[in-house]
Amino acid sequence: VVVVVVVVAVVVVVVVVGAVVGATMMMLMMMREMGLDNDLDLERIGDRIKYARLLRGMSIEAFAYEHGFAIQTVKSWESHAAEVTEASLERISRALKIPAPFFEMKNDPHQELTDLK
Repeated sequence: VVVVVVVVAVVVVVVVVGAVVGATMMMLMMMREMGLDNDLDLERIGDRIKYARLLRGMSIEAFAYEHGFAIQTVKSWESHAAEVTEASLERISRALKIPAPFFEMKNDPHQELTDLK
């Protein structure tokens, strides 16, 4: 009886661990498909813009079209090929409903998003 209980407990642990690992892998794959992978460096403004856009589930094209930005401009910001003006950051913040302090490089981006809805 004790052996059966131990075997059942081991099987349950293996199933639970397998489910957690599987869910983690699925989440990582989804994040990678969305572009939210380890390649983002939130110490760079372009990556913060991309992160905020992806948090809102928007493609570059949808974001640019819906909020009056040129697609190439958004691509340039996100690839660090162009400077982002303060006025543009304010528009991006309002458009994505992301707190403006998120885009201030001195601030911890994760802390700024703690109350985000």
